[in-house]
Amino acid sequence: MANTFRNHHFHLIWSTKKRENLIEPGFQDQMYAYIGGIVKQNKGKLLEIGGIENHVHLLVGLDSLDNYSELIRQIKGGSSFWINNEVKSKKISQKFSWQNGYGSFCVSYSMIDAVREYIKNQEQHHKKQTFENEFLKFLDLHGIQYDIKYVFD
Repeated sequence: MANTFRNHHFHLIWSTKKRENLIEPGFQDQMYAYIGGIVKQNKGKLLEIGGIENHVHLLVGLDSLDNYSELIRQIKGGSSFWINNEVKSKKISQKFSWQNGYGSFCVSYSMIDAVREYIKNQEQHHKKQTFENEFLKFLDLHGIQYDIKYVFD
């Protein structure tokens, strides 16, 4: 083949530290836009973002996986820094921090619309299910083996 053709989609999930309700509606949209800017700066596409007070879901499209872990580090670190330095005094009462780990799940092109809808409906979804149960279901669905004592901090 004369060229390389790549297109990767990932559903990313992570929570605030200790799953505290720190993502307040007063800055949620700004945070989502800020995260979108980080993804764009790293040559990715933020196809959808959503969540509730204690966690976030992203659907990200990437042409290259060369700096995948670095992208996630920049999203989490950059958004935490921004929230604590630009937003904190106005919108939140305590130090903002994300959990250490994250979930990263491959999404086939044919499932992009379904994942987008899932992310858009987080508020409704979490009236029936906790973040912890949701995340464990994702691990099971994707065949990821885990020891429950190491999943949540």
